[in-house]
Amino acid sequence: MSESIDLMGKKITCEELYNKIDDPWKQTTLKNEIKYLVLFLINNLSNNLSLLEIGSGLGIILDCIRNSNKNFNLIGSDISETAIRKCKDKCTDYHVIDIINDKDFKKIIEINPDIIFIKDVTWYILDKLDNVKKNLKTNMKGKYMIHILNIYENQKYGKEYFTNHQEILNFFDMDYIIEGTIKDKDWKISYFLAKII
Repeated sequence: MSESIDLMGKKITCEELYNKIDDPWKQTTLKNEIKYLVLFLINNLSNNLSLLEIGSGLGIILDCIRNSNKNFNLIGSDISETAIRKCKDKCTDYHVIDIINDKDFKKIIEINPDIIFIKDVTWYILDKLDNVKKNLKTNMKGKYMIHILNIYENQKYGKEYFTNHQEILNFFDMDYIIEGTIKDKDWKISYFLAKII
């Protein structure tokens, strides 16, 4: 669990980040548009499913889903044990999982969720994204995936993977149920709900 991110020129692990900052990535100020998007996507699924959020952080998305009219078994996961401690009350189960680690992916297989939910984690795992996609397609075939990702106008990294919504769809190559983008004056979001094939 030693994957690190670059924070203003300094390498720091996610665990260190959650220990030093109460609200990394300003999770508690989740835009209403994102909340509505999450609810819109899950309302296209039946009740009584299990949802595993990869990178649940403080559990803001899980809390949004918990307060909806869906009766989901909500499972939080994060690379940071501190983040998991902070989101315990927002889900029915929680795990320390590093999705890029094959050993940890076995935990996902054991959990056997109906839905894998990934929001914005993709940018942090680009160098292992091909392996994550392979694991999803090999071990989660027939399950649902919800993917939400900020797209940057002048993207400086990850261009070898994708630079726009269509390229994201092409990369993941799934059976898309709903897909699209939301754009505001200073941000754009790509999203999809798909069956993993």
